[in-house]
Amino acid sequence: MLQSRLNDVKIYSNFSGKLTLLLAVIYGAVFLFSSSIFALDDNCSLTIAHGNSISLAINTTSYSKIERGNNTVSIACNLNEDSVISFVDVGLNHYQWRVNAPSPVKFSQPAFIIPKGRYTATLSLDSMQIHTPRFRLMSMGKFIWESQKSSLVMGAFYGLCFTLICYVLIMGSRLNDPIFRLYGAYIFCLCGFVLFQEGQLNLFVSSQYKPLLKHAYLLSIGLTVVSATWFMLSILLVDKQWPKLVLVLKSAAGIVMLLSILKIPTQQAQLSYLLSQIMAYITLVIVATIFVLSALQTKRKIGEASLVFAALSLVLVGMVFRVLLVGYSPFMQRYALIFAFAIESLLLAVAVSKRIGRLRQQKQQAENEANYDQLCGIFNRRGWYKQANVLVEQFNKRGGVLALFYIDLDKFKLINDQFGHDAGDKALAHVATFLSSSIRKQDIVGRLGGDEFAALCLFDDTQSAEEKAQQLQQQLNTLQFSHGKQKVVIQGSVGRAFSQHPITDISDLIAQADKQMYQQKTLS
Repeated sequence: MLQSRLNDVKIYSNFSGKLTLLLAVIYGAVFLFSSSIFALDDNCSLTIAHGNSISLAINTTSYSKIERGNNTVSIACNLNEDSVISFVDVGLNHYQWRVNAPSPVKFSQPAFIIPKGRYTATLSLDSMQIHTPRFRLMSMGKFIWESQKSSLVMGAFYGLCFTLICYVLIMGSRLNDPIFRLYGAYIFCLCGFVLFQEGQLNLFVSSQYKPLLKHAYLLSIGLTVVSATWFMLSILLVDKQWPKLVLVLKSAAGIVMLLSILKIPTQQAQLSYLLSQIMAYITLVIVATIFVLSALQTKRKIGEASLVFAALSLVLVGMVFRVLLVGYSPFMQRYALIFAFAIESLLLAVAVSKRIGRLRQQKQQAENEANYDQLCGIFNRRGWYKQANVLVEQFNKRGGVLALFYIDLDKFKLINDQFGHDAGDKALAHVATFLSSSIRKQDIVGRLGGDEFAALCLFDDTQSAEEKAQQLQQQLNTLQFSHGKQKVVIQGSVGRAFSQHPITDISDLIAQADKQMYQQKTLS
């Protein structure tokens, strides 16, 4: 009996095992079959009317072009996860979802969430010219990373622009140089152009104001071309060499500005496209011409032309990535021109700084030539009066005794007649050296003309001033120098005038000292 039951259990176990295996095979086959039927391709297919069909995988970009005018794009996606599809709207008149519009997300470019699973939609793009929308399909994680990277790069660029503009405002307020205004205007317009082109304002502006942003973008193009042309031509110092060419280039930049304004109210796609082409070619001619001029000025070692040449070279490289090598690197295609503009701005800032240093040096040299006597190495009449007024202001504030010593050489004409004018020049230089070494650094000595010198000193009391006057008179008549094999003796008279009360005009002291000096000559 027991044996019979064990046999029944054994038969049942064998049957259950075979049934379980059969069910596992059936379920596996059903799973594989259903997987093959319902498997997600994890990509999107974009079909452009009158164009090609594009297969867009996750985290890839399409560089297919659309035609001028209205283009219909059919989108069919089969995704394993929620993703984001974006495209570039610069160059489009407008875009519109006709069927099954996806949810938009805030991004510098138009971006929409494509839900996982199967999804279809239809998009209409109205382009003013042959355009590369650069459709990009990104996973949600990739999209977040791209947003953060874009914010970092563009934030750094705008921060650089803000810093350079502040630099221009600070330095421009100190130095009255028009190159600062031109450079500041160029940086401001360039920053605005990039801001409108890259679309960062789309994050903060509702869709109803998007047309205004496009109008501002068109204006920024013209303003950037005008400001860049005027600044580049000014810093290259080409006005005197090629005045007619400079006038032509500035006029061409003005035409680009006018065309950018005319594009704003234009509704016809063909006319808008024509204006865009004219603007593009004129701008290209301007850039190429200024590039050649910078190369010529670099060769001639004129001013800061070498830095301008390097800056324009970088911009041209960035334009190559932007326009020609669109499929080489998505990162370089988008940011190469931004990096080029950033480095260009820094190079031009260095050029402006070098120009400041050069102008300061030239200004200091001109100031020295205007205020110093080249023969004697001391202040001339202009420079002496300028510095004397400063010392008078100090005297009026702190008090003391203001002493003016007026020195005139005796028998100076005799030195010229007997030994020649070279000896006369040596005598003047010798007296200037003596006076400079005899007074303190804070006092003022200068040659007022001919053989007349003046020294303005500030003392604490009258006795110190009298002692200095006697010292100058005694030592002046002991001066001599060698001229060839002969000794030339110098003689002179020192007049003095003191003031212990504030004065408004130093001319009175000069007149008193001059009168006292002639009395001294009469006694000698």
